[in-house]
Amino acid sequence: MKSIVIIILLSICHTGFSQIYENDTMSMTFSQLVSYKIDYEKFRRDAELDPERYSKSRDSAYSAYIAQCNMIKSKPDQYLRYIDFALQRTELSDQHILYNFVDMTKPFNANKYLISKRVLYMAIKYILLVQNDDVLPEYLR
Repeated sequence: MKSIVIIILLSICHTGFSQIYENDTMSMTFSQLVSYKIDYEKFRRDAELDPERYSKSRDSAYSAYIAQCNMIKSKPDQYLRYIDFALQRTELSDQHILYNFVDMTKPFNANKYLISKRVLYMAIKYILLVQNDDVLPEYLR
């Protein structure tokens, strides 16, 4: 009897925690957006140094970045609701994400390249969904 109760409790707990905030699709969409932005910045820099080798990679990264921005902008109500709900969470300020390309082979100040997820969500909301800009700015101040 105890084992049946334990199995039932474990199965109920699993479904309750299956949609952890960080693993939801919209949060992953925003993380992927920033990843595409960073890839584009990297290949843009590389293409300036060696255009023959990196121009296709730069263009491909830019296309992926634009596509991700357009995907978010295609459902503004859905993403605005999600962002408004997420901004109510205080722990979002404690979670940080890399926002700019960093050449890891050189010393760098991490504070210059990291932003809180709260700031990222506010930037996505204002820049992509309210102002309807094509892409996020290279740097956030």
